[in-house]
Amino acid sequence: MCPTLLPGTTLMPGRCLFQLGFCAGVVALIVIANPPVGSRVFAREGVTVDRIVDELMAKDIARIQDTLNITTIVDDEPRMEPFILDLWNGRREKYPDLPWDIVMTPQVRIHLANILVPAAQLGRRSVSQEDIRAYAWSMIESPDDKVVIEAFNAISRFDQREDVSRIGLYLADDKHDGYAGFFGAVWGLARMCNDDASRLLDALEKRITDQERQEIIADARSQWEVHRICR
Repeated sequence: MCPTLLPGTTLMPGRCLFQLGFCAGVVALIVIANPPVGSRVFAREGVTVDRIVDELMAKDIARIQDTLNITTIVDDEPRMEPFILDLWNGRREKYPDLPWDIVMTPQVRIHLANILVPAAQLGRRSVSQEDIRAYAWSMIESPDDKVVIEAFNAISRFDQREDVSRIGLYLADDKHDGYAGFFGAVWGLARMCNDDASRLLDALEKRITDQERQEIIADARSQWEVHRICR
């Protein structure tokens, strides 16, 4: 039996083999979008600038991603936001000993973008919403499934109607038939609060005939209804 991705959501048997390389990315998406209380507590108590530096110096991409997944700029660590901004902006002169070849990889940089979304939403001059959205959109063509999922996560958190239209075009393009892109795009819609996202989910529900993808859309529709309280 395929393991559960979300409560009430399982991958069909035909996808079980694919799941080994894909589930980590899916879990990363879900944790960032809806982190459990325990993760938020751990983020406040466990993630410091020094810890991130240690992970970067170890050059283990998976561990770096795990740490950044539970990092927020509202942590008690006062150095966190300026440090993440420096990484995002490539301030090599401030941290010459960091492995910048690792910092600037899409696998790390898309996580930095997600961490900075709240600051961009608040309109802070130090963080450009347009830059983060543009970078995220540039990553949806990545061959790395995790990067694609993280990119749609960042895009969806800005809740822009124009992004809904772009997601619709993405899903309508036959060259974007990969499972990770479909999952990331549909769950991005599920986390948006505007009615355009709801209408696109309705349209996809009528158009998509693949049973497994129909189930993903149905679960996303249920999640959108849960998020209606934010509208």
